[in-house]
Amino acid sequence: MTDDIKAGVRLSLKDQYSQGIKGAGTATKDFGSTALAAVDKVNKAFSGLAGTLGTLGVTIGVGAAVKTYIDLDERMVRIGTGLGLAADKTNELKRRLYEAAQDPAIKMGTDSLLEAMETLAGKNFDAGVIEDNLRNIGLVMKATGVSGGEAAAFFIESFKRGMSGDEIMKSLDDISVIGDTLHNQFSLSDFTKSFSGLEATNTLLGKSAMNATELFTAMNILGAGTKSSARAVSAYNAIVNELADPRKQELLWNMGINVREGGIGDFRDLADILKEIAATDEDTGNFDRLSTVFSGAAMDAIFAYNQFGNLADGLENLGDTTGKIEKKAENNAESLASKSDTPGKAGGLFCEPLKAVCFGTA
Repeated sequence: MTDDIKAGVRLSLKDQYSQGIKGAGTATKDFGSTALAAVDKVNKAFSGLAGTLGTLGVTIGVGAAVKTYIDLDERMVRIGTGLGLAADKTNELKRRLYEAAQDPAIKMGTDSLLEAMETLAGKNFDAGVIEDNLRNIGLVMKATGVSGGEAAAFFIESFKRGMSGDEIMKSLDDISVIGDTLHNQFSLSDFTKSFSGLEATNTLLGKSAMNATELFTAMNILGAGTKSSARAVSAYNAIVNELADPRKQELLWNMGINVREGGIGDFRDLADILKEIAATDEDTGNFDRLSTVFSGAAMDAIFAYNQFGNLADGLENLGDTTGKIEKKAENNAESLASKSDTPGKAGGLFCEPLKAVCFGTA
């Protein structure tokens, strides 16, 4: 057990650390008034544990924990300054960060959520938007395992469509159920990570661009056909870009296939186009003619829709999907907590004294 703890955490409880910790706390005065109080609280917590931990031969770098707090404060100040916030508003934003990190359905370090805040702030979203969506972003991170930047990017792309935070979560709840129904041929995690790039391609379809649930369904069909998330993304990007090419539209027109309504209007439904393309040579089973029009990656999309296009059937009525993402996040948070509290792991033993620094409970 001692070896397990040494491998996970290094704790130094020498008396001479007290002055060093206070010095580190003093250094944070420029970054926030709560820092010194947090450090003092850690000192008191550690002093009571010194005898017990000393018998285990365990050492933990308290200075490293304090440095984490200082680094966090510096990043918060940069966010606040960039958004033009007063000190009290920056502290309120930091309080929201701590609350989200400690949420029972999230339970993650502040650093991951801080990355999401920095991503939103970097795209000039104001403090109100960040505060209102931080918990939802945390839920998505915990449910999917994506980074703070990746989760925030998903929200940013959805905001561009005029969606609210609640509408984004409703969409993700639906997507979660679709993924479970289709056995996650293209996972929710992969979809969240790749959403920005997929959405950029999706806009080429103009008014016929798919919403997030339709796009996720399409990616599951492509995933089923290619057996690879990376190839599914390549197939989607290829087929949409090539269908948007006027020269290929003319070639398809000569084959009796209209990509656009009436040949000149908006794009038709992508699934209908791909099924119709595949059907042109399906009777003979010879797709050589199509391969002269499309790239290999685009042909992957055509073959996938030819074989698995019916996966989209029956998805019109998903029932009540409310809270599906939060439930997945809760399950993951509980699983992580049970692992970290396992005897021989350092998490449960050192959680309390570090809480003031890492989670701002001072």
